[in-house]
This record gives sequence, structure tokens and C-alpha cells, in this order.
Amino acid sequence: MKRLSVPRAISIVAILFAVCALAVPTLAQETVVTDTFDDPQLPGWERSGNAAVMDGVLLIEPGDFAFLVGEWGDLTLTVEVRVPSDAEAVISYCHTEADRYTLLLGPGYAVLGREAGGTSTELATGPAQISPGEWAEIQVVMSDETHEVAVNGQLVLAATDSDPLPPGAIGLGFQGLGRGEFDNLVLRAVGEAPPPVEVSPMPEPTPVVETPPPAEPSPEAAPPPSGAGPAYQAESWIFMGGPPGGIGYDIRHSFSDANIWYVTDTASGIHISTDRGLTWRQSNTGIRQGASFGYRVFSVTVDPRNSDIIWIGTRDAGHIYRSTDGGLTWEERTANATSGPAVAYRGFTVDPRSSDIVYAMAEVTDWVFRDEGEMTEYDLSHGDYAGGRIFKTEDAGLTWTRIWQGPALNRYLWINQDQPDELYASTGIFDRQALNYPDEGVHGANCGGVGILKSTDGGRTWDVFGFEEGLTSLTIGSLYMHPEDPQILLAGGGSDMCPFGPDTGTERIPRYGGVYLTTDGGRSWETVISNDIITSVEFCAADPQIAYAAGLTTVYRSEDGGHTWQEFGDPERRTWGPPGLNPGTPIDIQTDPADCYRVFINNYDGGNFVSTDGGETWSDASQGYSGAIIWGLYVDPTNPMRVFVGAGIAPWVSEDGGLTWRGLSNGELTRGAIALAGDPSDPNHFLAQMGSQVIPLGGLYETSDGGQYWTEVFELPRVGTMMRFMDFAFAPSDGDVVYGATLNIDEFPELARESDPHGMGVYRSTDGGTTWQPSGDPKIANRG
Repeated sequence: MKRLSVPRAISIVAILFAVCALAVPTLAQETVVTDTFDDPQLPGWERSGNAAVMDGVLLIEPGDFAFLVGEWGDLTLTVEVRVPSDAEAVISYCHTEADRYTLLLGPGYAVLGREAGGTSTELATGPAQISPGEWAEIQVVMSDETHEVAVNGQLVLAATDSDPLPPGAIGLGFQGLGRGEFDNLVLRAVGEAPPPVEVSPMPEPTPVVETPPPAEPSPEAAPPPSGAGPAYQAESWIFMGGPPGGIGYDIRHSFSDANIWYVTDTASGIHISTDRGLTWRQSNTGIRQGASFGYRVFSVTVDPRNSDIIWIGTRDAGHIYRSTDGGLTWEERTANATSGPAVAYRGFTVDPRSSDIVYAMAEVTDWVFRDEGEMTEYDLSHGDYAGGRIFKTEDAGLTWTRIWQGPALNRYLWINQDQPDELYASTGIFDRQALNYPDEGVHGANCGGVGILKSTDGGRTWDVFGFEEGLTSLTIGSLYMHPEDPQILLAGGGSDMCPFGPDTGTERIPRYGGVYLTTDGGRSWETVISNDIITSVEFCAADPQIAYAAGLTTVYRSEDGGHTWQEFGDPERRTWGPPGLNPGTPIDIQTDPADCYRVFINNYDGGNFVSTDGGETWSDASQGYSGAIIWGLYVDPTNPMRVFVGAGIAPWVSEDGGLTWRGLSNGELTRGAIALAGDPSDPNHFLAQMGSQVIPLGGLYETSDGGQYWTEVFELPRVGTMMRFMDFAFAPSDGDVVYGATLNIDEFPELARESDPHGMGVYRSTDGGTTWQPSGDPKIANRG
């Protein structure tokens, strides 16, 4: 359904909710009203004829209304609503005969408007994760000039009104075509309900004129409610989402509706977009949460035969799930396939002959093989080396058969649509050692791995393509088949575990990997991009002459089918993506099915980004979700709406209380920040320890201009490999005095509790963070 333009919608609401003037004295006391809508008499409410309580909910036909009559001022209103697909929910407050605030809620959006003296104004819009036919919890908070609206605990819009309306009634209703429902209302407000009053007759509704929704939301900053107490005394918290980040993996679109897209993150799960990737909402119903935190969804595949069927696989649990309703709900289909905390399902492929025939590609950690007594020809004692397995089901995941096992993990499998028993599979990925990783003499051409697999009998037997066929790396993290010619494939290769070539005593090859192209079904491969570790490749389905490839520092585009390439990125900062951040490691590329120059990249550590000019410029496409780990948080004491956080791809600042974020990876600080602190005596002076959840190394950086430029000022002695500051504290009485806590672990920072961390105690600075000395206290002396 298309959204009404706000001035027009408010005019209609004014008719639908016409009430007589309320002659009730203003009362300055807080009142709490609750209603579970179990009483058909609706005591305390006024309503029109087609608003009624049935089966414990308030049912309202479009054009009808129900009013909680009173003079309610500053308020917190919470109510559950179920909006049909062909209607909008309408919630009004401070509602009098002449004035009101009106909140419109439809699929994917929320709009707050104001009407006073016959003039209608749109105050704010925002994305809202409201699914047609599903219950959503709405919270409206009004305090003085401030208005905030949250949907299912997530803030979706905020606004200020410098001329607040007087207290008034609360109104509930729907407009459009379908009947909707409300339930479980709780109102905390300044004011009191008056004795019942008569409701004036309702005129006939004005015909609805529909206009398209706005292209993008534009929430307004709002100051915090006055008189707010300490955060620990808050009755509830609103999930803000935060800046983009996490461990992204796949991004896909529906084959039957190009507006529907799916994206995964291994902390926040699977997400659906109904506006072509502009906004997202979680859809994890039926998925078990990971043992540590979150919904550990790694891979997603949409069935090309039936886009309602979707397959996903999880990390750190090894579970397989299937949806038959377009991703709204999930059913586990792991069955007898390998599972457990050391297993990740990295990809699925559906056979063109039947939706019941599916291939699943897995990463299996070495100790699983050890415990099973398999792959014993390799050293299985490392605990973090990875092999792979490919499984096949012919009954939609009720049972699985293993059809390949080897020393490198599996992710992509492609099927020749003309000969469906002809299969191609990738092996390895840039950040995992294969089981055959060498103990010594490691370099790009001696890094273990397998190469590219090919079967011509449906997976019963396999050939292996490697160095002899032209590959320069056997770690092939990405593989893509030409959509019109199955003999043409692109492959992306290289490993961070051994990025350089052999040491010949001269300068080594800077990055050992690249993009490989075959035009003869894998018998020979041409290196078309060299000296880079390529983590993702793709042909555009709409025009296969256009292809993309991406690595840590560069995005590539070809316009001749993958033979020659243009490079896009920032060579000075050695990154690509939007300004002010390092987007992470590209792990999956997806072009728009109707526009080859509109392309998405999902990233390890960075979230999801979109380009509309073929990869030359980028913007954030993670609105509605985040898997970012927040390492530090600082609120400007002079402006509580100004919030700084440290995260994996950048330090971030929000100027509107967390609604929107801007990256501050500028100057010499080219990554994220795993520790961040602000100087209480200077709102633009900050310290940050550079690093991320994937790349934890880096020095200490300082900014004096709020993050517009950072300079490296100090680096801890490298006792071990990963010594760094993990927290800072400025002395409140003297901004020149700063304390820093140190830590050194052998794994990523988020694993500190699971390993054996040690550090160098507490360091102290007396010049605002430029120079540092150990504190000298023997109780916290160097343990590293």
C-alpha cells in the first residue's frame, strides 16, 4: 500500500477522530492507564460504531476510531498493533478539536505529523520494521519539545516541536482498506481521565488520495527528555542498532520480486529488505541463538525455482535451516549432516531439476576430523585449521549424503544448467589455514589448499584444477559461473595466511593471489588480476560483460567479460568504500538484477554497502541492522545527543542520539578503534587505540578536532604479538592526566575471556595522551 502524504493524512485523521471540545481542568499529576482490551464495554473510551473488543483485542475498521479521553500531557504510550497489508495504523495524542500529533505506521515506515490551527506539518519520518499481519510494539515518548517513536524496542524516529501542543486525548484507528487490531496499552502521562463525554457525530470520510512514500527517511535530532535520571534507573532501554559492522557474509535477492533482498550477519542473523536493499529487518523466527551471542547466520541462498524457499547455514553451530515462506520463519534441516560448534555452513546450491535437490558446503575444524578418526594423514592438533565437506540432499534436507571431503573448506558450488551433473566447487578462504598448511617454507605458492573441484557425475567423482591449469593460489575463496555460458567461470584467490611470494632475497610480490578466468570449463585458467588477494567475484546477470571483483583495498570492474579491469579505491588510505571508514573485507558481491551498475558488497567486519555507479563510490546499506561490537562509548558532557563509539571499521560519531552515524577513520587512523575515550575538559579531544575485531593491531591515536584528523602518538612495546590499550580514562579533575589499561592476547579481543590474556599493567600520561609511562605500581606491573 502506498503511504498518504502527511498533510493529507492528518486532514483525514482530523475527520476520523472528530471529538467535541473537552472542558476539563489541567492536572499536573502522573497517571498510569493500562488496558488489555478484555472488557467489551471499553470503560474510559469513546468510540465509533465499527470499533469493538473481540477475543481480547481492540478491532477497528478503516475510518473508525477509539479514544482514550482525557487531557494527557507529557507521556509514554506503549501499545501493540497489528496492521493489515492494505492499511495504515493511526495513533494520535494531544488530540483536541483543533490540534493533534499523528503517527502513521505502515509496512516499512513511520511518519510523525503535527496539526495546529488548520496547518499540517510533517515532523519526522523513519523506517519501521512492521510486517503486515504481525504484531508490533509501538512506544511513543513525548517530553516537553521532544518526541521519540520506537518499534519493537528500536528507535525509528525522533523530532522536536518548539511550540508544543496542549494536552489532549489519545486516539487509535486505521485508514486504508483493511481492519486492524490494538492490544496491551500502557499509558504513563501527566494528566487525568475526565468523566465520560459525548462524542460528536463523525462526518463521512474524505476520499483517500495516495502518494508514494519518501525515498529516504530524514529523522530529526531530538534533545533528551528533561529531568531524566541515571541510565541504570531507566525502566526500559531502546535498541539503537548502532553503526554498521559485524561479520557480514551473503547478500541475495528474490528471483520473483526484485524488491525483496536478504543479507546475513553472524551476530544479528538473517535480514529481509522489501525496498531493494535500502532498509532491513531481522527475520530469525525458528533459528536457535548461538552459544556465545546472537543469531550466527553465515550463508543464504534463494531457490531460483521458487523464491519462497530459502536456505541458510550458521557458524559456530553447524545448523542448516529452510524457509518456505520467503524467510519469515525457519525450520531446521541439519538432519544427519555434520554439525557442532566447530562447523560452519558457508553455502548452498539448488539443483535446477528439483527444489528438493540441494548441495550444502561446509567448513569443518580439524579437531572434528580428529574426533571422528578421519583425515588422519594430516596434523589435526592445531585446533583451528579447517577442512571441508560437501553434502547433498534429495529430500529437501530430511537426509544428507556426503559427496566430498578434503583438506580445505567449501563455499561455492555451481551447476551447469545444461548438464546438471556437471559441478564446480571452490575450496579455501582467505583467513583460514587448510589442513595441509605447511609447517615451514610458507609463501603464496606453498600455502596448502586444494584449488577448484569439478565433477561430471553429480559429485560421485571429482577432478582438481590447480597450479598446472594456471592458478597461482590454491586458496579459492570465490567462484562465479557466467550466467549464459557455463564454460566460463571467474575465480578469486589468495590467502592472508601467506600473502607473499617466495623470498628470493629481493622484494617479494606484495599480494599473492588474484582473479582467474576460464573459458573452457576449467581446463585452463588465465590470471586477469594479479598481486592482490581477491575475496569476491561476480558476473552481472543482466549483462555478463560486466563483472566485479573485490579485495581488501580495491574494487574492480570489467566491461569485457572479465578480461580487463578498472580499479576503484583510495590508494593513499589503501581502502575503498564511503569516506570516514574502512569497510572491511569484501566477502560477497550482488548486482541488482535490473541494473549492473547498482551493486552491493557485504563485508567481514564492515556491514553492507551499495554503489550506484558501478563501484566508483559507495554508501552505507545496513540501515535497520548491525552486528558491530562496540569497544568504547563516550557521551559529550556538553551535548548528550553527541555520542562517540569505537567499532571495527571506524570510530563513529552520532549527532542525533544514535539515530544516524558518521565514520571518523580519518588522517593517520585508517581502521577502527578497539578503545576510545573523550577528554571531559575538551569535547573535541579524543584518544583511540586502532584495531578491529578482525585486525586487532595498531597504535594509539589522538585527535583535537572531534575526529576529523587523527595522529599516531604512541605505541606500546610489542611484548608478544598483540599488546594494546583496551581502555582509557581521563582524570575528571585534570584532562592532561590519562590512564590506560593494557592487554595482550593471542586471539582477537572478543575472545579474551576464552584465552589466557596478560598485559603490561596500567600506563599513565600527564600530557593528555601524547607520551606514556608505566604506572610503576607493583600490584599491576608487567605480566607479559
